Amino acid sequence: MFRGTAIAQVIAVLGAVLLAKIYGEEGYGLFGVFISITSITSIISTFQLDKCIVISKNEKESANWFNFLLILIPVISLLITLILILFSDFFLKKIVDFNIFLFSAVGTLLLCYNLINESLFTFQKRFTIISNSKIFLTISNVCLQIILYTYFSLTGLIIGFLSSQFLLMLFFFFKNRKVINKPDFKEIKVGIKKRSTILKYLLPSNTINSLANNLMPILILAFFVLKKQEYIFLV
Repeated sequence: MFRGTAIAQVIAVLGAVLLAKIYGEEGYGLFGVFISITSITSIISTFQLDKCIVISKNEKESANWFNFLLILIPVISLLITLILILFSDFFLKKIVDFNIFLFSAVGTLLLCYNLINESLFTFQKRFTIISNSKIFLTISNVCLQIILYTYFSLTGLIIGFLSSQFLLMLFFFFKNRKVINKPDFKEIKVGIKKRSTILKYLLPSNTINSLANNLMPILILAFFVLKKQEYIFLV
């Protein structure tokens, strides 16, 4: 697993230098806002219950949490996206483009689904799959982002990222296809009571940390757009 992470990091750094030259500041700024929103919403959308997959006592319990989150994640991510759109309309004066929220909603869904698949692989101790998937994700991400610049210009970074995450998700679900089933909601209810500290402490803590780490690109975008609007008004 360490090998895959190390190789992926090296490829990501080298790819970032090349992509920065291709897309420039504006493209990376847009991508930064997308990543910031997606990073925050992906934590909330799982309620951090993906940890329950890893610490389950047996395969049945782990699979039950996995199947429960398959249903929960799209519902929560949709609600969060609607709240963000309303918040942007009323408080940010539509500074963040509507399409960014749509991209972020898709990105949240893909990231969360890949996360719970990885959690299941971790429980099953199938670390080779996780290691190789990191390498595949990084290579496919960089390659797609370079190719898609010709067709989508600034949004190529976002679409390339989503495409690579989607391909990884298909692979993960193919590997875990036998686990997919209807969840036992009674067992989930009991499990949430037993692990209530995840919702009480871990979720708020990680959400606050994510906000602190990822809010800056959004605030920078808001500042520069407001300054630009003020300049246009004065002229």
